[in-house]
Amino acid sequence: MLRTAACLIAATIAPAHAAPHDTAAGLAPSFRMSGDVSAELSYVVNSSDTALVPGSYETTYLSGMRMSSLTGVLRLNGTYQKLDAEVSVVGAQLIMPPDPTRSTQRRNKYSFNRLLTAYGAYSFGDADAPQARLSIGYFPFSYSGQTRSLGSYLFRSGTYPGYVFSGDSTAYLAGLHFETSLPGILRHDLFLTTEVEWDPQYDVSLSYLARIGVDKPFEFDAGVFFDRLVPVYSFKTSPEELPHLNGTIIEAGGEGDTVYYTKQGVRLMGRFRADLKHFFTSERFSPQDLVVYTEAALLGVKNYPGFYDDVTERVPAMIGFNIPTARILDVLSVELEYYGSPWRNDPSHARPKPYENYAYETITYASEGTGWRGTRNDYKWHVYAQRTLLTHITVSARVASDHLRGLTSDGSIYPYERLHGYDEWYWSIGARVSF
Repeated sequence: MLRTAACLIAATIAPAHAAPHDTAAGLAPSFRMSGDVSAELSYVVNSSDTALVPGSYETTYLSGMRMSSLTGVLRLNGTYQKLDAEVSVVGAQLIMPPDPTRSTQRRNKYSFNRLLTAYGAYSFGDADAPQARLSIGYFPFSYSGQTRSLGSYLFRSGTYPGYVFSGDSTAYLAGLHFETSLPGILRHDLFLTTEVEWDPQYDVSLSYLARIGVDKPFEFDAGVFFDRLVPVYSFKTSPEELPHLNGTIIEAGGEGDTVYYTKQGVRLMGRFRADLKHFFTSERFSPQDLVVYTEAALLGVKNYPGFYDDVTERVPAMIGFNIPTARILDVLSVELEYYGSPWRNDPSHARPKPYENYAYETITYASEGTGWRGTRNDYKWHVYAQRTLLTHITVSARVASDHLRGLTSDGSIYPYERLHGYDEWYWSIGARVSF
């Protein structure tokens, strides 16, 4: 696999007319290999997640359950003048909670390997200080490096239905990414991406992110995401022609009223970060200490009668703070989130409206609601600590009540959220070795 990846990168970045004297002139392609190995053990202390068992519902199956993961990532990077490329693969062995719609008696053990990234990029202007950069392929992107679990809403969320995730701030996008800084303090990121997750329909989305003060003490970000701007299968994205396909017709407003929903929509995001060390002079602060960051988003600017008639129910918001530890830890972060949606925080099986309640029963009308968990899980919290040992080894621990889901057999995020209240939580410990 590595030999194949190397050949792919070489073919991408090495010009066909390259002459033997290019090597002597220092113009030959250069390659670099890196990677990491990580292990994590998690324990669910309390969860009321509902599982279907014959003849009844089980709400205690997840409490006291252990999960574990052993993951390896291998990256190969190549560079030739203004061109660079990356191919990376990931492999893992996982022990995850059972599927609550099938069985509660045994955990799932998975092993998988898959492509993690594959992209090429061209830098415009000076290669050492480019004026702009264009990336094509399947690439990682993060605009909120401080985020440990909550936030990063622009790319880690859904529109009609609205849902959010937790975990690392990095999103993996497929398509084009153009970035530039004009003027220097204002960074622009423009994306044209296609959907490749969650039973993909391959709809094309357009998004734009503006950031002021990146790597400065104070940073302001604002973004807009035109979700599914160009649908590939319009009858799935906006199933008005085949309303029975996803059950998107409901009675709303008054007698005889019919509402057609669509998964197309516009998301907005705003973010602020402040490094308060700017006001102090001390050697006892770690680089990430005293950083406060906050973010909010609107998951769909348009109201629809029935399920989406209250705009405040589509606004997730979070705040985080890195607590100083006198350099004992690299970082100790605390994050809080509020998301007042009364519906399940799940992708709803590719439907443009909420589909199930917490007992996995189909919702036909908005008045049916989702039960008591619909308002009990509005608040989330996350505490994270990390320490670097011997440069290439990091150890970490977390205690959280976030959007815990787990992974499926192919490494994708499981669709169902497992914690449904601020008093439902888990802990985990982990270690990573990089090279």
